[in-house]
Amino acid sequence: MQDEYKSVNEGRYTNQDAGSISYDPALPANPATNVVKLRAGVDWSGTNVSVFADNLFNAQPRLNVQHDVLGSPQYYAVTLRPLTAGVTLTRRF
Repeated sequence: MQDEYKSVNEGRYTNQDAGSISYDPALPANPATNVVKLRAGVDWSGTNVSVFADNLFNAQPRLNVQHDVLGSPQYYAVTLRPLTAGVTLTRRF
């Protein structure tokens, strides 16, 4: 199991600095994120079979919120890759 945690960066970015030309009080800083990955498998006779799940709890925070023009009502954002699960099979010769 792997747990990736990123805290909120409290640093001042140009869009958060009132003295900057790109200041935009409507754009929030990225929130803290927490992504859990899980993998389990077995090895026998040179063969490995594993099951995995990435972003186990399907966290979907709004990241990197932006808009084209200051004051525009249309925003763009990205998020984390959604829950992804699968099986891998590896054979060593």
